[in-house]
Amino acid sequence: MQESYEDKTFNQVYVLLKYLSEPKQLEEIFEFLDNHNISRDIFELCLGKKYITDNQYVLQNDKENIDYKNRLYVDCCYSNSEEILRRMKDSTLINIGCGGIGNYLMYAYASYLPKKIIMIDGDVVSISNLNRQIFFDLSDVNRLKCDVLKEKLSKRFTTVK
Repeated sequence: MQESYEDKTFNQVYVLLKYLSEPKQLEEIFEFLDNHNISRDIFELCLGKKYITDNQYVLQNDKENIDYKNRLYVDCCYSNSEEILRRMKDSTLINIGCGGIGNYLMYAYASYLPKKIIMIDGDVVSISNLNRQIFFDLSDVNRLKCDVLKEKLSKRFTTVK
């Protein structure tokens, strides 16, 4: 169900979100709310709807950290994001098939920095794969898909084995 807000509420949420485009301390936020005649209920609404986060596990890392956006995404979707992300990092993921969908899944899995990924696929890269399997290029033709993905993912996500 899509939510709708009165114009005043929408405008206050917009002003607050624009202000919070960079991390702020709670005292700064409350001062901003007071100075702009925005109710603290608007702040609570934004927290409750997960328009913003106060999860320190999500915020503790620099924006330059490779999994920063994943932390934000998981926090938007789940109330126990810290546990989910920690469990992902301790996991070994197994994927059968490194072609069409598997190619994308391998990237997605690796971006959550699991302990280990096991890829199973006996197929080689062919020219007909190149239009839809993003990690393969002409230099990979006739190479095992698993070998190519391992090589390319390990360059991007150095902690994944």
